[in-house]
Amino acid sequence: MPLTVCGLFSPLSDRKNGMLPRRRSERRVFCALDRVTLAGCAAGLLAVGGCGGMPATLSGQVTLNGEPVETGGDVRGTVLLQPKESNGAPASGSIDDQGRYQVLTGNQRGLTPGDYAVTVSLVKTIPPQQEGAMPWAERLIPPRYTSPATSGLEVTVEPGGNTFDISLERRTPGNNR
Repeated sequence: MPLTVCGLFSPLSDRKNGMLPRRRSERRVFCALDRVTLAGCAAGLLAVGGCGGMPATLSGQVTLNGEPVETGGDVRGTVLLQPKESNGAPASGSIDDQGRYQVLTGNQRGLTPGDYAVTVSLVKTIPPQQEGAMPWAERLIPPRYTSPATSGLEVTVEPGGNTFDISLERRTPGNNR
């Protein structure tokens, strides 16, 4: 029976129907590979699953020109938080039909405290004009809000509950934003 770690087969474990390698040098490589695999799986589980939940939550409302954004039907919206330092995972939240969002990291509610760059996406799916063609998305907000480098949106998340309302402005004639 092959030795598995985190449900993965070791590349050297299936020699002679799953028996361990016979030579001493092969056994050392085999053990080192399994240790690396085990450490990688453990780190991945901690990063995605966390240890007992996230220490902070973030929610808020997204407005466009002072009105809550409306989603539903063919319109979808997302808030994405990208950590400014490498000590956190990206987090995201879907915008509901009243413009509200709640951030998740992976499948857990919440995120790690810290500084984040924020982006927003709001698109309407347009059905294809011809049979066999692909649908496309019409952007409903200025493109600058979709990039951390240009959105101008940042938030500092503290331990516990946090609220961050996002106010977006659509470009209008004479407004160069």
